Amino acid sequence: MKTRITTFLVAIALSSSFVACTQSKSDESEIRAVIEGFSSGVDQQKGIMISDAFREGAGFYATNNRDKIISVTPTQLADMHDAKKFGGRKRNLSIEEVDITDDIVASAKVIAQDDVVYYAYYVTLSKIEGKWLIQSVLQHSKKKV
Repeated sequence: MKTRITTFLVAIALSSSFVACTQSKSDESEIRAVIEGFSSGVDQQKGIMISDAFREGAGFYATNNRDKIISVTPTQLADMHDAKKFGGRKRNLSIEEVDITDDIVASAKVIAQDDVVYYAYYVTLSKIEGKWLIQSVLQHSKKKV
């Protein structure tokens, strides 16, 4: 009897771990897709792809000459790319780290670069009603020497 109960408890523990692992992998895939969509919107100068990646009330922040932070709304960021003020270059994208907490908040370090400029993005995301979207982005960029 004890063997059956122990076997049953181990089976429950393993299946719970499998479900949690599966959810995390699924969440990570969804997070990566949101970040890739945002980055593609920047590269292709398609504002709708940028704004679709952000949650309402989100923010975008960028360093400027190391001593200032510029803040714009995702709508303003999308409009600037639609107007061809920024973006328009194919960059190599690397999502370096994704950290998920309690299947509701996440952060990611993202590197996007081409032959001219190196960008580091620190992205926070939230999952509301089953959908991951960007809550904030802090961008640092520098020209390559």
